[in-house]
Amino acid sequence: MPPRLAYKEVFIKYLDKYQKVAISGIIVSKTDSNLVIDDSTGNIQVIGETPLNINNYVRIFGSYIKEQNIIQAHLIQDLSKINPQLHKKIKTLLNT
Repeated sequence: MPPRLAYKEVFIKYLDKYQKVAISGIIVSKTDSNLVIDDSTGNIQVIGETPLNINNYVRIFGSYIKEQNIIQAHLIQDLSKINPQLHKKIKTLLNT
């Protein structure tokens, strides 16, 4: 059995390089089955449901579908207790 790919934590502007991704950002809009997430490098539509509200800071683990420029969420994690600016700084350091 081939090894499973791990989720790669990336900024939205670099999504096209990966398939299994983890992105962190603010929920800027929401319907019953869709979200739009903004991480300050861009925004993207996410297919998935969550009880979390607009303006919540979240991490989305999912599959990036390049042809449609969307993410199919596998897991939505509440990061509301995390400092978004510090988290972004750490992500920037880890991705350089």
